[in-house]
Amino acid sequence: MNKVGIYGTGKTAEIVHQYLKNEYEVVAFLENNSTIKSKYNIPVVDDYTFDKRIPIFVAIGVNKLNTLRQNVYLRLKREGYKFISYIHPRATVASTVTVGENCIIMEENVVQDFVDIGNNNILWSGNHIGHHTWIGDHNFISSHVVISGNCEIGDNNFFGVNSCIGDEVSVGNYNWFSPLTHSVQNIGDEQLLVLPKEARPVVAKSSTKRYFKVA
Repeated sequence: MNKVGIYGTGKTAEIVHQYLKNEYEVVAFLENNSTIKSKYNIPVVDDYTFDKRIPIFVAIGVNKLNTLRQNVYLRLKREGYKFISYIHPRATVASTVTVGENCIIMEENVVQDFVDIGNNNILWSGNHIGHHTWIGDHNFISSHVVISGNCEIGDNNFFGVNSCIGDEVSVGNYNWFSPLTHSVQNIGDEQLLVLPKEARPVVAKSSTKRYFKVA
């Protein structure tokens, strides 16, 4: 079984560990100056002490629009570390898809033909990525997101649960798509997309038990 290190000790690292441990021997968690000395009986070490012959996965979430993960990944890359990417066996990824390094594609993702995925991307479970779509670096695609065919997605974007991008739409960099938001028009940079107030649920004054006459 091949060895791997996981950078991070937070919740994203915990989830990534659950996936990687089935196919890799996880020999260390990496986190500089950590107060934690071990996790799951695996040592937590400073990255500069880690054997660079062993590849790693940077398991940091969407913090600061993925820039925390980006900065760690780029620093370690400059220092000569190697990275793995992981595709879950229950993900449907076409043979013509290209995937960069330090990417994870979790279960039930459908990635259609001729999709190009860059480096340092997280695709959480259950998304659809349409054919001939290009995705840049350092993105986080949460769950049940639809990115239609022929789209171009830049860097450092976040796509919330059930967000949707229409066919042939271009999305720039550093955008935040809140859950349930969608766009059929091109999006530039640094846009915060949220649902309009009229689309948000209104909590009725009556309780559910009173409304449905539950004794």
